[in-house]
Amino acid sequence: MFKRGGEVDLYALVKAFLETTKGNAVEVLEPSASGTQTAKVFRVEQVVWREDGGQICGLLLYGDRGRASEIYNTRLNKVTHHKTMVEADMPPFYFRLQIPDGDDTRALMIVQRTGLHGIRTILGNGLHRFVVEQDLMLDISNLTDDDLLSAYLSRGELEEITVIAHKGSNDSRQLMNDSRVDGEKLKTGTQVNVVFRRPKGFLGAIKNVARIARGKREVHELVEVHGLDNPEEVSVKIDFGGKSRSFKLIHPSEAGIMRDITNEVSYDTKTGQPRFDSIDGIAGKWASELTRQLQESIAQG
Repeated sequence: MFKRGGEVDLYALVKAFLETTKGNAVEVLEPSASGTQTAKVFRVEQVVWREDGGQICGLLLYGDRGRASEIYNTRLNKVTHHKTMVEADMPPFYFRLQIPDGDDTRALMIVQRTGLHGIRTILGNGLHRFVVEQDLMLDISNLTDDDLLSAYLSRGELEEITVIAHKGSNDSRQLMNDSRVDGEKLKTGTQVNVVFRRPKGFLGAIKNVARIARGKREVHELVEVHGLDNPEEVSVKIDFGGKSRSFKLIHPSEAGIMRDITNEVSYDTKTGQPRFDSIDGIAGKWASELTRQLQESIAQG
């Protein structure tokens, strides 16, 4: 059982947030140069509370409002509905929050993504605003599955290396002081990215990347830029199985790798959407392993 009654009870905060939005559509307006007003719309449709296990899971309906379109019936070969600018197509997306034993201020969040569409930003931002209103702070960062991260680092192909630096007020690095933009010296705060890329990638270099990520090599053993000593960050883009991800070498776990369960989940034959019990079962097993990682990070401080 995780803590209760402390100054901050994350389970209670999340529950309060979801209860305020359940059944009510929430619009998040988007800026538009064209003058038309568009918005992201979401509504909490279903919530399952499992307080003994510190789990909250459910379905969130999510879509866009502000653009008209036609709904076309492919079997009848005709338009069956004219979607107006005040209507939003809102398919369901699964979400799960799990609070590890022994900590009531940290939680694991797993959310569904279908193609290019997902709810991580809209749900995270909504929860963040709610927490701030309680005079608290909330930080949401990526937690990567160890198995997938190891696969990228051990069997992936290194496509690109990016050296990142920012011009400081008393920067003595030659590249920063000698560079010009529109004839002017770089101003304090200017970000400089030096990108290394070649058609066939950097064969063999992936082994050094893995060693650096595990703290067994220094970044300069992989890449050096003359006149740019001690860059603030070095990131690499790695391809594995046709999917590319960028990693910060100092914090490779921030890559936010996603797990593809397209062929694992079962689907409702009437809606074509993943069945809740199926996706919840898969997410539950994954959450157990990810929670272990989160608990280890808590133990390490």
